[in-house]
Amino acid sequence: MRGSAVVVVALAWATVAAAAPAADLVVFHAPSDAGPSVIAARDALAALARRRGVAWIDTSPAPPVPPETAQDVRQAIRDYDQLQFDTAIGELDRAASQLDRTGGAGLDANALSDLFLYRGLARVQVGDARAWDDLVEAAALAPSRALDPARFPPRAIETYTRAADAVRTSTRAKITVVAPDGCTIAIDAAGVNGPTEVAGGRHFVAVRCPGHRPWGAAVTAASGEVTVQASPELEVPPSDDELAIQARTAGATALVAIAVTGQPPVALMRRLDDRGVRDRASITLSGAHVADDAADALDHLLTPPELRVARERWYQKRWVWGLGGAAIVAAIFVPIVIFDDNGGGAGKVTLEPKVPW
Repeated sequence: MRGSAVVVVALAWATVAAAAPAADLVVFHAPSDAGPSVIAARDALAALARRRGVAWIDTSPAPPVPPETAQDVRQAIRDYDQLQFDTAIGELDRAASQLDRTGGAGLDANALSDLFLYRGLARVQVGDARAWDDLVEAAALAPSRALDPARFPPRAIETYTRAADAVRTSTRAKITVVAPDGCTIAIDAAGVNGPTEVAGGRHFVAVRCPGHRPWGAAVTAASGEVTVQASPELEVPPSDDELAIQARTAGATALVAIAVTGQPPVALMRRLDDRGVRDRASITLSGAHVADDAADALDHLLTPPELRVARERWYQKRWVWGLGGAAIVAAIFVPIVIFDDNGGGAGKVTLEPKVPW
């Protein structure tokens, strides 16, 4: 009978391992700007779902496509240096057209000023009257800038100097950007915190908020104070109605919805069926063991309540070591048949060593 303990333990373990998950589908949603810890947790959750035979859907929005403005400006400068002025103007026109949408995102302050400086200088070379406006805008974006005589011809330096003088004597304005809490704000590619004084003219505002799409705009501030209301689009996870549609489409009777939100990021997990929320878990996605911890939380929700045990890993549980010890003892206690070489026939010996538990 002692040997049968091994069979009982093995059957009990196989029953837990083979039990059907408590949900048929996992729906995951994280912001498009999710960091490495969230990505590591997502990959671990998806792998666990596959191992448990559970369908996986990731509804996270794709990361925003980085603006190509900086690349266009660099290429235009190369073309300007090779005296290809019309080509440079076309590339800078394309770069400038993105600023109203991006607010200068992807550029630093020098590159933003370069866009208008080189377009203005190229327009000077082809006799375009709009060159003056570009040079004034370049000077307004970088008021302390001076052109290097070793790089630019005297005519270009003289024209830009007059534009910079006009900016210094122009009226000043103040821009205040109102954005949701936790956002970072840049005016003319420089980070700001509060009302910002600028030269009168057109300026560029870029706002980045966790869990929102990037927001940018061009703002004309002639004088006085201008308030800009930033309204970045919130990246919301699927609603319960949308989750229900996904469950029906996937043929699932229950699902686990995971929504990542906040800073530091927290994964909010809910197990739902046609009667509503049946179970919950949450975990902060930070630390060295973020992937394992996230997978443990999902594994808890996927395990039917009647089969759940303590939250430690199975190999760390005292009861597992107890059962393992009992199995080992039972195996040791199994009678061993020994054949007598002296012709005495077979004899049966039971080995019963002392065990510390």
